[in-house]
Amino acid sequence: MTKEEFESRWSQFIGEFNKNFDSPEIMEQLKTVAVQNTEKQEDLAINYEHIYQQQRMNNLVKDAIETFLDFDEK
Repeated sequence: MTKEEFESRWSQFIGEFNKNFDSPEIMEQLKTVAVQNTEKQEDLAINYEHIYQQQRMNNLVKDAIETFLDFDEK
């Protein structure tokens, strides 16, 4: 794969990933997790941000590896 091919595939991949990850359903799931794991209301925003960033990174890495290594579904 050339650099240009990679850039094209990455651009398509990241656009789709962003659209899917930032869906209202995912945001609501993450909010629920944050609320369940926050003792003080004033900590909710920072806890939500932490959970959002952690899950986004985990999913991004996993999806990118699966996409760019072209794993066959078996």
